[in-house]
Amino acid sequence: MENKIKKHLLYALSCPPLSNAIGPQNLDFKCLVYNIIGYIQQIVVVIFAMSVLIIIWGIFKYIFLAQGDEKQIDESKNVMFWGIVGLFVMVSVWGLVKVLVGTFGF
Repeated sequence: MENKIKKHLLYALSCPPLSNAIGPQNLDFKCLVYNIIGYIQQIVVVIFAMSVLIIIWGIFKYIFLAQGDEKQIDESKNVMFWGIVGLFVMVSVWGLVKVLVGTFGF
């Protein structure tokens, strides 16, 4: 039973069902890696956009909502800081994925 679940999971992560290959008999490692890298790239783009929005929200809070309140100023600076950290992490992950793709020739 466990082997059957692994086979179906591997098929779900590998070649898309609209390809010419029907069934799990045409699985290969390269196709699996392509799909995993594709999923990672899509997730990175979404989190990258969210990080930019968080930075913009921090700037908005700093300019318009803080108005001299030290607690609000510190909170908005904290939001901007963590947005920049998230942006840095996503750019790093994206670069790592590009290096892996270039290294292994996918």
